[in-house]
Amino acid sequence: MEKLVFSHSVEAFVRAVRPVLDGTFAEQLKTVGIDTTKPLLPAYPVDVLREALLLGAKRLNPTLSQPQAFVALGRRYVDGYGETLVGRALKTAIRLIGPRRTLERLAKQFRTANNYSESKVTHAGPGKSLLWCNDVMYADWYQGLITGTLEVAGAKNVMVRLSRHDAEGAFFDVEWSE
Repeated sequence: MEKLVFSHSVEAFVRAVRPVLDGTFAEQLKTVGIDTTKPLLPAYPVDVLREALLLGAKRLNPTLSQPQAFVALGRRYVDGYGETLVGRALKTAIRLIGPRRTLERLAKQFRTANNYSESKVTHAGPGKSLLWCNDVMYADWYQGLITGTLEVAGAKNVMVRLSRHDAEGAFFDVEWSE
């Protein structure tokens, strides 16, 4: 099965990098497969988003270290996703169900963005969970995604730490208060 990222996920990325989307950056994105001057395709190979994220993190946050730039892009991506049609509906739902249940439903939420994501969560107590996600391309970007998503769900003082990353996926220690 070819791993695909759906158009609203790419739209979220484009919205996240909109402040730095000039002609030069648009050409760089076109080179990797995202033409911002045309309507988005229904789906893109995952490698297109992978390359775009690398370009976007550097372009959006040139003074930050690469890990910090990916975390920042992940958080901006959540904001951009919330502006899409699918994202607006998800944003409303996660605000209603709160952080804990949002983590439990993360696999379904990720699957609205692509055709391959899986996740599992184990709760270790109030405001403390272990989250596993498969096929994590940039762990720091996922840290930003998870942090931003939980903040939308109403969590405060969110801490997301990578505890292990291998070819199968990544484990994140997640803590928050409500």
